[in-house]
This record gives sequence, C-alpha cells and structure tokens, in this order.
Amino acid sequence: MADLSKMTFQEKDNDKEKKEQAQAQAQAEDGVRTYTFRNIPPNLHRAWKMCSFAASMTMEEFALIAIQEHIKKFKVEQQG
Repeated sequence: MADLSKMTFQEKDNDKEKKEQAQAQAQAEDGVRTYTFRNIPPNLHRAWKMCSFAASMTMEEFALIAIQEHIKKFKVEQQG
C-alpha cells in the first residue's frame, strides 16, 4: 500500500478505483449484483464525488444509501 500522504489526488483516485473494483469482484463472487452507472453528467458526478467525500464514504456506499432512502420514500408515498 502506498503512503497516502505522498500521493497526488489522481493517484489516490486511481488507488480508490482499484479498491472499488476489487470489492465489486468480491461481491460478485458472493452473489451481490453489480451495476455500472454510465452517462452521468459531469456536474452530477462532481457533486456525487464531493458529497461522498464529505460523508467519508466511497461513491458506491453513498449511492447505495441514496438508492435505499429513495426506495423507502417511494414505498411510503405509494402506501399513503
């Protein structure tokens, strides 16, 4: 593992992507589905990245929580 204090932002981003890919592979082997988001507008991607960073989460973790919350809200709206 590289010393994070000496890594550039791009190197940290690349290292994080490698970890996320390895995690996705492990999850796929455990029967967890994976999904790749495509065609995300640059402004939305930047906001997603900044929000996940501010929450000390990976973008994947942040997205999963956002999807879960949206589904809960949708279910409540459908029932009420």
